Amino acid sequence: MPPLDTPSGDGSISAGSLSRQGGDPLRQKAPWTAWDMIAGSLAAALAIVVGAAIVAVTQIATGRGGISPAAVSAAALVSGGAMIWVVWRMGARKYGLSWDALGFRLPPVAAGRAWWLALGALAGSVGFTAVYAAIASALGFDTLVPQDPPRQMFGEGWLLVASAFAIVVWTPLAEEAFFRGFLFGGLESRYGLPAGVIASSAVFALAHVSIATMIPIFVSGALFAWAYSKTKSLWIPILAHAGQNLLALLAVSLGR
Repeated sequence: MPPLDTPSGDGSISAGSLSRQGGDPLRQKAPWTAWDMIAGSLAAALAIVVGAAIVAVTQIATGRGGISPAAVSAAALVSGGAMIWVVWRMGARKYGLSWDALGFRLPPVAAGRAWWLALGALAGSVGFTAVYAAIASALGFDTLVPQDPPRQMFGEGWLLVASAFAIVVWTPLAEEAFFRGFLFGGLESRYGLPAGVIASSAVFALAHVSIATMIPIFVSGALFAWAYSKTKSLWIPILAHAGQNLLALLAVSLGR
């Protein structure tokens, strides 16, 4: 049996080496391969399509043109669950990594600085989206102006609670685990920080399948990746992502 620190056949270091080496975790080569990331991205894309199908089938079955809040929540749970599964299957299980090694760790940087980075990523994301929308609107590019989701998609009462959980808690957790922890982590360790930020943010933007939000979501993804690279903790971009989703939910629910 080869020692745990021996590189695997594809050139990636073993999980034992990753977990026992000192230094900066993100400067060590992530054990999952480019093929793992491609397969994981395809699995996540399939789950997004399944989620969209759930919403569409519900609309057809009920004979209503509106969006069912229950279907939207179910779609978010399905797609998010698939992303968590990919991170577990392609990272934790395949290479024997702990969730801590995958980014679910408290930031080793000073706590105060870490939370300020989360706030900075949130402010930058929201601020850029507002400026981008204003410029696109002023130039008459209506198709590029991000639109608020319809109020009806969140529902009332317990449906609103379920929507809030799916949008503010589950989606940021799952998407940050996949796009920042798994995809950005693997790309950055192999191709460097700029390539990791650009490529993972581009996939993040494409996953949202909206021309109007493509650029703002790309910038949000870049800011979240930057926050992760600085803090070595997924909890920081998760917090920023959750904050942005919460602000959007409140803006729509309260009839901004």
